[in-house]
Amino acid sequence: MSDSKPKITLQQFGFQDSSYERPNQKWVCGRLSEGCPCHLGPNNKGECISSFECSPNKKGDRWECTRPANRGGKCEQGPSPDGTCCNAIPKCQPVRSIRAKRAAFVWWCVALTAGILAIMLFSNSRMDFIQPGELSHAHGQIMKNADGEKTAQACAQCHSAAQHSFKVGVDEDGDGIDDEGVFKTVTEISSPNHWIASAIVSEKTLSANERCLSCHQNHPAFKGDAFASHPHSVNPALLGQTSNDPSADQGATGAKDGKDAKAEKKDGKTSDKKAASAPSRWKFAWLGPGVPKTATNQLACSTCHKEHRGAMHNLAAMDNQSCQACHTQKFSSFSSGHPEFSSFPYHRRTRIKFDHANHEKTYFKGKAFNCAQCHRVDAASQHMNVRSFEQACSECHGDSLRKFERVQDGVPVIRLPGMDLETLTEFTQTDAKNPWLGHWPERADYGMDMPRLTPFMILLLRADDEVAAALDSFPEKFDLGDLTEATDEQKKAAVRIGWGVKELLYELSRNGQEAMRVRLAKVLGVELNNDVLANLTGQISAEVINDANKLWFPKLMTNVPMYRDIPKVPGIVEKVKKDFADKNIDREPTAKEIAEAGGIPVSVVQVVIDGKGMPGRPALKPPPPPKPKDPPKPKPSDDDLFGEDPPADDLFNQDPPDEPVDDALFEDDKPKKPVSDDLFAEDPPAEKKPDDGLFEDDPPAKSDPDDGLFDDDGGDAKPKAGDDDLFGGDDLFDDDGGSPEPVKDEPKPIKQETVKPLPIEQRVPGGGWYIDDRKTGFAVRYAPMGHGNVFLKQWLTSTSDTSSVQNANHAKAIQAVFSSISTTSGALCMKCHSVDGTSNATRMVNWNARTPSAEERGFVKFSHRPHLNIAEMRDCRSCHQIEPADVMARYKDIDPHGASTGKPGFKFMTKASCNNCHQPKLAGDSCTKCHNYHIGKPPRWWNRQIPPAGVAIDPKKKRSDQGSQGE
Repeated sequence: MSDSKPKITLQQFGFQDSSYERPNQKWVCGRLSEGCPCHLGPNNKGECISSFECSPNKKGDRWECTRPANRGGKCEQGPSPDGTCCNAIPKCQPVRSIRAKRAAFVWWCVALTAGILAIMLFSNSRMDFIQPGELSHAHGQIMKNADGEKTAQACAQCHSAAQHSFKVGVDEDGDGIDDEGVFKTVTEISSPNHWIASAIVSEKTLSANERCLSCHQNHPAFKGDAFASHPHSVNPALLGQTSNDPSADQGATGAKDGKDAKAEKKDGKTSDKKAASAPSRWKFAWLGPGVPKTATNQLACSTCHKEHRGAMHNLAAMDNQSCQACHTQKFSSFSSGHPEFSSFPYHRRTRIKFDHANHEKTYFKGKAFNCAQCHRVDAASQHMNVRSFEQACSECHGDSLRKFERVQDGVPVIRLPGMDLETLTEFTQTDAKNPWLGHWPERADYGMDMPRLTPFMILLLRADDEVAAALDSFPEKFDLGDLTEATDEQKKAAVRIGWGVKELLYELSRNGQEAMRVRLAKVLGVELNNDVLANLTGQISAEVINDANKLWFPKLMTNVPMYRDIPKVPGIVEKVKKDFADKNIDREPTAKEIAEAGGIPVSVVQVVIDGKGMPGRPALKPPPPPKPKDPPKPKPSDDDLFGEDPPADDLFNQDPPDEPVDDALFEDDKPKKPVSDDLFAEDPPAEKKPDDGLFEDDPPAKSDPDDGLFDDDGGDAKPKAGDDDLFGGDDLFDDDGGSPEPVKDEPKPIKQETVKPLPIEQRVPGGGWYIDDRKTGFAVRYAPMGHGNVFLKQWLTSTSDTSSVQNANHAKAIQAVFSSISTTSGALCMKCHSVDGTSNATRMVNWNARTPSAEERGFVKFSHRPHLNIAEMRDCRSCHQIEPADVMARYKDIDPHGASTGKPGFKFMTKASCNNCHQPKLAGDSCTKCHNYHIGKPPRWWNRQIPPAGVAIDPKKKRSDQGSQGE
């Protein structure tokens, strides 16, 4: 037998051993409190149903007592002969069980609570009951109206549960729809059932962000809120690039370079350098609700900003645990675990080029080099701003910017290029279809030393599509002054460029600054307002261009319209001939009829009818036979009286006559043929006899031709005193038929003293426009004077950005203007003002030093004012220690951050310099003490690192200068 322990029974359930209890019944026997309840108990209705102690059982012909043993067993009397128990039980008053009483109490409590809630929810003061707590001062005005009373509509401004939208079944017209054929939507304050539904099914917290941003839309971080709900309110792709890999740097567990940093050998000794681990609660804080698990998850405003916590609650306050819940790099405090500074705060070069060490040792040698001379705290007591040029720099640099010593100092804006007229003339004489350039100033017609088109001119000429195509046909830096190696197409392009220059001067003379506005707007791709136009043109007047045209192209105002009208003549002639044929007119149309039909001058039509094609063009001639090359014959000088060159002011050169033309130099010569009908000839033909045309200001004689040698001759009129008098009365050519007697009694003419004009540098001491008519000049120049010249500044600003220019050649020409100004005429500007590359591969000139604004809200914040209140820190050098270095090497490229190779001229600051004060029990070391969460304007270097669509971000790449406020 096995030794088995007896079972222990806590309660006997046998019929004879235990009474039958019914705990779930609502009613119990009334004698339960006396300890002798009946064994049946009351029914569900609370009625007593027990009459006898037992129900006798008949066994054979006898009745037996069935009273259980726990109630005394069988009685001695036994049942009566009829089977009735002899022990009757008096009726009791059943009572409710404890369970029933408790349930009734609970239900009464529920009913009472529901009644109270109904009263509170439906009463006029229900909003006081619903509100979970008082709002902070920042949001306190939302709950009140103008009278300072709380309104029921206040909650609806933030909580969607307080608003109820529904469709209107019937509109004003009674047809159930509005005028646009759709049901109207009405928003009203919701009823309590909407609040209850919202409590059961919580609203989406991200949807509430829209209501937050509706009021906070002016915050710098939420302007253009595409990423307002993302961490730090920035593009998650950019934010991911700033996150360091914990395995690559000091992480939450104190690892450094992927190795355990428990022990480090130094100088032969083992030193325990344990990085402080973050508290355990921070390590698991990322498991909390509302924390984004990936870089693309969004955050609800209510995740960090908790309301209804009292009027004095600071909504912007964040603890370190909230910050490190998302950050992969966790540490205990600023002094224990925070990463060391990297190039702070000099990761970005300054916008104004300045070498502090060089100025201190060279220019301020023996003088006080005080930081306050150039820097001052801004009005908000946050940043140290740089004083203006007039306050800080003009004492030393003002005079150098106000000098104008040479004609070459001016910026050549409008300049005639040197043209190889000899090659172009030969090209025109080869074929009648080849174009003719016409008149070009003699001194600008040949030579490698002749000026070229300025970048300004090229930019303005590119507004004409034909001229732009002609410019594009030449290789880069091609010289129009030497076309000997040019192709026929390039020679045609050179002629078109020359006429483009004339057309530009014509338009500037006719329309002034408006002509420049139209051309610049087309090339730059932007509209120019009056202020920008005034700066770009330097407020040049049309009179300056007119004066230049009188010197270079005297007949420009008639030649350019004729040049534009001549190509129209053949089409007009065909049209008029067709009209004559339709009207059965059997004759050729006259030049006047053709001119009237086309609205062009008769002279233009006459030139085409005469078969010249282009007025003033040289006649065709067969190519000369080959002969050995002779050394170039020197050209006659301009003062050669009988030189063979045509007059300088003849635009198209006179046509060579078919027959010899008398020079009319002596009056006894008779002309054999009238003078040429060249429309571009400067002197009109005489009425009877042709003038020799030697001088353009000679009036033609009415009867006999004048020799035209001197402008005071009057033909055959009686000689006057001083007429043709070279040496006291001798007539040079004896055109009166003999040698006249000298006049003895007439007085000698009084010699007039000529007043020489002042040099240009004395005529424009304040700067401005002037005409440079030197041999290598032929330019309208602008002399910039003083600091902040609006002309140079506007041109550098307008040509620095080519992002809106669609034409690549236009963009190249714009960049050429920028390079020309920044390297030559604007070199003084670029000596101090740096140029940065922007996100769209353009440039930006930094005209001012860094002046932080509300939108420039970076990761790091620092206020100088409280630090300057400390006696030890009033000297700026306590933190900013000057270090000699090649500072200008940082400006060799346009990358203000990583591409620069030079040093900033200051020693980098370390964490130790801040850790002396920023401790928990001193100045504080919380994350938000020095860092902003919402970034108002991301640093510009971020924009260059946006990965293309579909390209993954390399987690190994990181920025050493991330998060600094140097932007």
